Amino acid sequence: MLRVSLIDELHLAVRPILLGSGEHLRDGLDLHALGYARTHAVAGERATYVFLSKRA
Repeated sequence: MLRVSLIDELHLAVRPILLGSGEHLRDGLDLHALGYARTHAVAGERATYVFLSKRA
């Protein structure tokens, strides 16, 4: 979905839990080259909230 620019905004809640061997969320994605930028991030008590938006 990100590779074909179908998402305008993305809100991720990232919590440090490892299940199995883990998985890279953005493996093989160059978000900057695809036109996305992190607008802001908020560190919470149990998770970090990351906001991405497509640049105009």
